[in-house]
Amino acid sequence: MPTTYNGIGTHYYGRRNLEKRVAVCEHCKRSGTLTSYDTRLWLVVFFLPVIPLGRKRIVNACPACTWHYAIDADKWEAAKQLEISGALENYRTHPTAETAIAAHRELLKFHQSAQAAEFRQVLQQKFGDQAKVHVYLGAAAEHLGQWDEAAASFERALALRPDLPEARTGAALARLRAGRLDEARPLLDFLEQPGAAQLHSLHPLETLARAYQSHARHREALHLLQGILKELPKLADVTAFRGLVEASEKALGQQETLLPERPFTWRRFFKFAPSTGPSDALPSITAPVLAIAGVLLGLVVVGFAISNEYIRRHRTLYIVVGTREPVQVEVRGHGRIRAAPGLNRMVLPEGRHHALVRTAGATEELVVEMRTGYWERWGGKPAWVLNPRGAALLLFREAIYSANPRPGRESFHFGEPFLHWASVTHPFQALPESVQVEKGQEHILTQVELIEGSPVALFNYFRDQQDLPQAEALAQWRLRQHPEDKSMLTAYALTASGSNELSRIEAFLEAGLSNRPVQIEWHRTYQQLRPTPPRADRLRAKYAAMQQAEPTNSALLYLNGRIATNRQEAEDLYRRAIDADANNPYPHYALAQDEIARGDWLKARPFLTQAVALSPNEQAFISVLDSTRLALGETSALEAELQARLQKSPLQFDFIQRLVECQLMLGKTNDAQQTLTRYEREFGRLDSRPARDAARALRRNYLYACGDFDGLLKMASNDRTVGGSNSLFQALVELGRTSEALKLLAHERVDADAGFPMLTLAIAARLAGQVAAARNYREQAAVRLATGELDNGVVAAAVRSDSPPAPAELDTLALPFHDRVVLLTFLAQQHPGHCEHFKNRARKLDVHLDFPHHLVRRALNETR
Repeated sequence: MPTTYNGIGTHYYGRRNLEKRVAVCEHCKRSGTLTSYDTRLWLVVFFLPVIPLGRKRIVNACPACTWHYAIDADKWEAAKQLEISGALENYRTHPTAETAIAAHRELLKFHQSAQAAEFRQVLQQKFGDQAKVHVYLGAAAEHLGQWDEAAASFERALALRPDLPEARTGAALARLRAGRLDEARPLLDFLEQPGAAQLHSLHPLETLARAYQSHARHREALHLLQGILKELPKLADVTAFRGLVEASEKALGQQETLLPERPFTWRRFFKFAPSTGPSDALPSITAPVLAIAGVLLGLVVVGFAISNEYIRRHRTLYIVVGTREPVQVEVRGHGRIRAAPGLNRMVLPEGRHHALVRTAGATEELVVEMRTGYWERWGGKPAWVLNPRGAALLLFREAIYSANPRPGRESFHFGEPFLHWASVTHPFQALPESVQVEKGQEHILTQVELIEGSPVALFNYFRDQQDLPQAEALAQWRLRQHPEDKSMLTAYALTASGSNELSRIEAFLEAGLSNRPVQIEWHRTYQQLRPTPPRADRLRAKYAAMQQAEPTNSALLYLNGRIATNRQEAEDLYRRAIDADANNPYPHYALAQDEIARGDWLKARPFLTQAVALSPNEQAFISVLDSTRLALGETSALEAELQARLQKSPLQFDFIQRLVECQLMLGKTNDAQQTLTRYEREFGRLDSRPARDAARALRRNYLYACGDFDGLLKMASNDRTVGGSNSLFQALVELGRTSEALKLLAHERVDADAGFPMLTLAIAARLAGQVAAARNYREQAAVRLATGELDNGVVAAAVRSDSPPAPAELDTLALPFHDRVVLLTFLAQQHPGHCEHFKNRARKLDVHLDFPHHLVRRALNETR
C-alpha cells in the first residue's frame, strides 16, 4: 500500500473505470461495497504529486479495512481480456457444465458482476439438472456474501444429489445460519463417521458445535467436540478449541475433562491481575471548590445549549441522483443547488421544507420533514435522503461486531422520493474493519449506501428467494427509469413461470410499446414472450396496426419483419426499415444473416459492414463480418487489420487465432509458426493457468488447421482439460477412429448435449464405408437434436427423413456456421441424388480451418 510520512512518500491519485460490488472482504471478512478502479501511483512531496510511478488497477478495495490488491493496469487489462474471452470462447465451442463454470468463475474473478449475473442464468437454464452446478453457484454466492442465494443453490443441489458431500455441507451450514440446528446435524452425519477427517474437513462440525453452545445445548456440543478431538488429537493444543470444550464442560458442571493436560509454558505461567492496593485519596471538598465547580457546570450547560442549537440549524440533507442528467433542487427559503448524478449534500435547519425538483421536462414537489428531539440531537444520528423521481437504488445495512458475529439485516430501497432513518452511523461512508468490544458484548453500526449500475444481480436474488413481488417491483422500477437495460429486460422476461406471471409481464411490457422513440430490445422481448401460434397471429395484427399508424418508423418496420410469415415479406420489411432509417443496425444484420444462410456472402457483405459501422462494439457483428471477408477472399487485408487490432488489444485470443488462420490460408506457414510461437511466449510470461490453457489451445488449433492429426492426437492425449478432450475427439474423428471417439461422447468428456458431434461421427463412418455404424450414429444424433432448441428439432426431422428437405426450409434455420456445414455435408451423403446442391452450399459456408473442416472437405470430394 502507498505510505506517507510528514507528507512525503507514495499516494494514489485519480479513479477511472470504477466498479462496485457488494461482497465480503477477503481480509477482514466484513460485508461491504468493494471497489475496483484504475489509478496512478505517484511519488508525493508534502502530498503534492511529483513523479508518476505507473498506472495501477486497484482490485477489491475494502471500505472498512482499506485492504486491496494493486496490479499493473496494463497487465490487468490484458489478463482480463485474455482469460474472459478464452473462457467464453471455450464455452461457446464446447458448451458443457465444466466450461460454463470456468467461464462464470473468470467473470467473477474480474468483477464483471452484470455479465456474471447474466451468465448465471445460462448455468441455471442449461445445466439446472446437475448438482455440481448448483454446488458451484452456492459456493460463488457465499463468496459474494449472498447467503440466501447460496442456501437456495445448495438446497437444489441436495435435492438432485442427496449423497453429495458438498451439497450436504452447504445445505447444513445454510440451516445453521437460519438457526435450524436439528435439521443441520443429520446432513453432517457423514463427518461423524470414523476416519472422516481423512476425506473431509471437520470445520462444519465445529461450526455446529458453536451453534449448539449459543443455544445452551452444551451436551450436544460436547459430543461433537469429543468426536472432533478423537479424529484430530492435535486440536487439544489449540487454545481456541480448548476454550470451546471447557465452556461446555463448565456449563454442564462436568468434573472430568476431555482435554489432556497441556505441557508447561512460561507464557501461561505469568498472568497479570489488577492492582488491589488502596486508591489515591480524594481532594477535600471546600466552598471555593464547590463555587468553581458550579461555574464550570454552568459553562458546560451553556455550551451544550449552544451545541444543540448549532446541530439543529446544520442538518445534512443527502440528495442522491439516479438519473443520467443532473437535477435542480430548490428548497423554498434556503436556496437551490444543481445536483449531479450520484451523491450530493445540502445543509438545512430542522423543520418542514418544501422542495422543488426540476428535471428535463418535469417538476416534482416534495415535502421534506426533518425533525428530532432535543436530547436526541447529541446521541442520535438521523439520515434524511432526497431521491428525485425515486431513481436511485439505496442499501441500508446493519453490521454487528462481536467475538462471534451474527448476520445483520439489510434492506433495499427504490422508487421512494424521500427516506428517513432514525439512526445511521455511517451515511454513505465505509464501515470500519473492526470495533473493539468487551467480551460477551456486541456493537452495532449502520450504513446507507448508493448502489450504482444495473441491479440485475439484486433482481436475481429476489427471484431466487421466491420473493417475486419484490423482484417484479424492482424490474418495473428499473425499466421505467432505463428502458434500454437489455440485461434487466431479459431477466424480467425469464421470471415467467406460469400464466399469471407471464400475463403481468406481458401487460407491463405492452404498456411501454407506445413509448417513443421505439426501444427495439423492449419490443423484441415482448414479441418473444409467448411463442404460440395464436399469440403470433395477434402480434402480427398489433404490429401491423402500429406500422400503419407510423408507416415510416424504421424500428416498427424491422419488428414487423421479425414476425413475418414468410421470408420474402420479412426481407421487404427489412429493406423498408433501412430506407426509413439507414442508421438502424438491426435490419442490416437481419438481411446479412438471410443472405449467408443462402450461401451468398457477397450480398451479405455490405449489410454487415453497415451493421458494424453503426454498432462498432457489437462482437457478433464483427465476427460474422470477418467470416464474410474470408469467404470473399479478402484474407490478406484481414490479416493486416488483425495485426492492427492486436496492437490495440494485446493477447486477444480470438484475434490471435484468426490471424494464424489467415496466415495459413495465405500459405505463410513460417509467419503462422512465428505468430504462434510469439504469443505462446507472451502467454507464458503471464504465468497463470488461463494463460497456459490459451497457449495450449492456440497450439492445438494450429495443429488441426495444418492437418497434423497425429501431432494433435499426441498433444491432446496428455491434456486432461475440456479443450484437450475436444481436440482428442477431433483427431480421432479425422483419423477414422470413430469407435474411440464415441467413447469420449459416452463418457461426456466432450460436448455430449448437442447432436452435431454425433453427426460428424456419422459422416466419418460413412466415409470409411461403415454403413451400419453410420446409421447408428445418425439415429443417436437425431435423438439428441430432438431434445434441444426449436431449430435443432427441425434438424432432427431432416436427419431422420428419407427424403431431402427443401432448400428454403434449411435457409430459415438459425444455426452457427460449423453446425450448418455439418448438416449440409451429412445431407449430401444421405441423398446422393440431390448432393450437388448440398455440396455447393456446404463449400460456400466452410470458410474456416477449424473442426470439422478437413472431414467436410474429404466427404464433399468423395460424395457422388
